[in-house]
Amino acid sequence: MATIERKAYVNGEIVPESRAVISIHDRGFVYGDAVFDTLRTFDGSVGASLYARPSVKAVENIVFSGV
Repeated sequence: MATIERKAYVNGEIVPESRAVISIHDRGFVYGDAVFDTLRTFDGSVGASLYARPSVKAVENIVFSGV
């Protein structure tokens, strides 16, 4: 029975897991830069205006901080 290879989202592209690679110089790999987020839903929907801004700000702080 054939198995279906899982997919991964890497650098803006969905690729087969076997091709999901990053450079050893990738900032997230080298320094552990990352943004993790969870969203709470209310009656099946997310209040985007309540939750999107902190996530965007967290990404901006990493990307544009020049650290």
